[in-house]
Amino acid sequence: MTRLLRRSAVLLATTVSVLVSLLAMTASTANAAWSTWASIGDRASILACKSPVDSPVYGPLWKVTLVVATTPDYSGAANFLVVRNGNVVSAIHLEASNGSWDVQSTYASRYWGDEYRTSYGLGQISTGYGLGEGLTGPQSISRIADC
Repeated sequence: MTRLLRRSAVLLATTVSVLVSLLAMTASTANAAWSTWASIGDRASILACKSPVDSPVYGPLWKVTLVVATTPDYSGAANFLVVRNGNVVSAIHLEASNGSWDVQSTYASRYWGDEYRTSYGLGQISTGYGLGEGLTGPQSISRIADC
């Protein structure tokens, strides 16, 4: 039974590692569909992409999709704030660890020129190794890759 559990854990870890690697490789190619904010190799990554949408109520918007992806023994967290004229109009917190993913979306106005701010942390649970960044200054949504 222990041998079967070990094999299952190794298979799961390998599968998650391959999926994170594929996302990271996609994000690093020219004209990629994802922007990579940060990563620890293929073990933990924070990704984002945007797509235009039209709302009959709010006008032209960007739908921003955010992903924190991890493999076993790694964790990640990110904050994404949509800012308009210095005021936060949307805030998202993502968190994942030990092979899980967190995927969320938010919206930003194309008409009002919304910007974003981020903060994040990634790390290895068993060793305590990690990296991170405090809240960044406002940045243009156009910096995020198109989905």
